[in-house]
Amino acid sequence: MAKTVVFVLMMVISLSFLWIANVQGKTSFIVLGDWGYNSSHQAKVAKAMGEWAEANNARFVLTVGDNFYNEGVSSLTDPLWNTLYRDVYVDPSLNITWYACLGNHDHYWGNAIYQVKAHQTVDWRWYMPNLYYTFEIQDHEGDQVTIEFIVADTENCKSKMQMKWMKKAITRSSADWTIAVGHHPVLSSGKHGSTPTMYSSSSYRKAMEEEKVAFYFSGHDHSLEHISHSNRPTEYVISGSGSKLYDRSEESLQDVVDKGYTSEFFESTPGFVGVTIHNNVANVTFVDKGGNVIYWFLKENPRAAAI
Repeated sequence: MAKTVVFVLMMVISLSFLWIANVQGKTSFIVLGDWGYNSSHQAKVAKAMGEWAEANNARFVLTVGDNFYNEGVSSLTDPLWNTLYRDVYVDPSLNITWYACLGNHDHYWGNAIYQVKAHQTVDWRWYMPNLYYTFEIQDHEGDQVTIEFIVADTENCKSKMQMKWMKKAITRSSADWTIAVGHHPVLSSGKHGSTPTMYSSSSYRKAMEEEKVAFYFSGHDHSLEHISHSNRPTEYVISGSGSKLYDRSEESLQDVVDKGYTSEFFESTPGFVGVTIHNNVANVTFVDKGGNVIYWFLKENPRAAAI
């Protein structure tokens, strides 16, 4: 069984000490959620992202939905493409591919289709070939480590077709690392809380844990959180504070505890998650709008540990 080594930092560490875990990264990326709202939080988070991306040679940004508030984009020429995206994330280090996932706000009035139509056209960085899709990244420095990302459209997670696709994508993955992505959290102690249809015994969660998916990245709750289980392989990471904030819900936290999981870290602060994968270890850092690492942990690849 894979073990997760968790280091809870008792003080805010400077970004310059990112490599305190002594993990020299090969594949680094940013996880950003609930970001498409024009606020001072968004601008500061964007600046911190640029600094982190440059320092860690980030290869791509992974969004976990609610890309454009409040109702998505209504066309390929919607001004929001500029005001909430191109005019905000301007640091040269963010001129990398943005693998985008849809959130509930992106679906209003059927507008989600415009984010798909924008695939590598409205902006070359924007990558969304379908409402849900998979993509694979290979370590380009010689170790031949493959990472497959399964990007779901969880607004439709009640759909039998969507659930069937998610489960099939997980079970078919033969990559060294398998990582799942969606907007709605399987588990959360935030305002919205856990998503029952994704947690149930016949759900996406069960498939992820059975197939040793390392991470499920999500947003929806406007906070930063890490949830784990001592005997299960999947880490549940929420990065939903790209532009808005929600407080913790004690009722939602109790639900997480009752299910046998632990909320290792929760903070209602603007920020994002940075991830670096090196061979069979991932370094996951939670970064606030000032560029400070406020929490981090290491994760062994559960698939490798099972061999």
